[in-house]
Amino acid sequence: MPYSAAYKEDGAEFRFHGHTTGRDILQAKRELFGYTFPREARWSLCDFTAVEKLDVLPTEVKSIVRQDVAAVSTHPNLGEIVIAADDYQFGLARMWEMQVDSVRPWILVARSRDEAVRWLEGRGLRI
Repeated sequence: MPYSAAYKEDGAEFRFHGHTTGRDILQAKRELFGYTFPREARWSLCDFTAVEKLDVLPTEVKSIVRQDVAAVSTHPNLGEIVIAADDYQFGLARMWEMQVDSVRPWILVARSRDEAVRWLEGRGLRI
């Protein structure tokens, strides 16, 4: 898998790298939504800064959106953060964000880890 996952009491961080596909993202999110957190899941951070090639089709973005919308019932207070360093990643992440932000309490597409961490800390959450 072209990602690593680190689970905390109330959130998870996924760091993608190398060649990443929409299927990889769907798998990571399946793991996230299937994980039993010790406390309520409050945040998920997906960091794409080490991705060399991102192959995500528009239909896969729609599948990721459907997956997120379906998980609202089991993870109602989950904030989702995407770190998208380049323009292509950022554009795909914004496509996802525009379709999910009406059902998620907190969504952010950031350009840097520092921006993502500040945003989380502003909501009283820590990585």
